[in-house]
Amino acid sequence: MDTQEIKLESPFETSGRKIEAVTVRSCKVGDLRMTIKRAEDLEDFPTFLKLTSHMTGLTPEELDNIDMRDWSKVTKAVNHFLGFAHQQAV
Repeated sequence: MDTQEIKLESPFETSGRKIEAVTVRSCKVGDLRMTIKRAEDLEDFPTFLKLTSHMTGLTPEELDNIDMRDWSKVTKAVNHFLGFAHQQAV
């Protein structure tokens, strides 16, 4: 499985563990099936957050702790695995 590790500029703690990096894995059809009902839903932020949660193994609440500079890198990796390599961060 293809993955990309993002080293966080602003690590955070959650559930008693320190998160210093986020590993984004490639997206599977099952991830999409679990998070979107129709293709246009992918542009909806809550749906994108759920999909990112599936792809990183972090809960949406844990993702809330990511600094926006790091979020930009994470969303770039997610978009890469979705085949949207040239899209801007959400």
